[in-house]
Amino acid sequence: MKKTLLILLCLPLLFTACKKDDEISNINMNNTNLSIGDIYQGGVIFYLDVTGQHGFVCDFKDLGIAEWGCHDTIIAGADETEIGKGYQNTIDVEIGCTMPNTAADYCANSSAQGYSDWFLPSKDELNQIYLNKTTIQLTDGVTAFSTTYYWSSSESNSKHDYDPAWGQYFSNGFQYGYDKSSSYSVRAIRVF
Repeated sequence: MKKTLLILLCLPLLFTACKKDDEISNINMNNTNLSIGDIYQGGVIFYLDVTGQHGFVCDFKDLGIAEWGCHDTIIAGADETEIGKGYQNTIDVEIGCTMPNTAADYCANSSAQGYSDWFLPSKDELNQIYLNKTTIQLTDGVTAFSTTYYWSSSESNSKHDYDPAWGQYFSNGFQYGYDKSSSYSVRAIRVF
């Protein structure tokens, strides 16, 4: 009898607890209206997918100026240009180019804002940053972008004999395959 009474007394608590968990779950799924330029998960949103719940953030400031690295060496797998390919490109560069202090190395070793999964953007990811740079720069705490060149993680398939990588000129948005021994600005990104 006591056991049955105890069970009956605990049932409302169990259902109340379940209801609150469901309510909290719904709030967390529906309370975020993310926008380009919002500060989110360690950076500033510069790209959102069609759901508006996933995308990319860039760091608040440049990590410095660096070479892309491994001039005259083709890095296997680091030639992807699309959105969503920068992370793998960065891994491929880190594996295939042991030269220290490269653009990819700066990003892969960053722990900005407590996150350790930063990477060098692909060509198309870098272009999204350029397209949204005005909005990003209006965000409190963001250091303005340089008006010179930024590296992407994407090697270029250009027929130049020095095996270039894609960079972007932030003064006018022009993208070109630049000599990997050139020193350009680096801004890390991460996915959420």
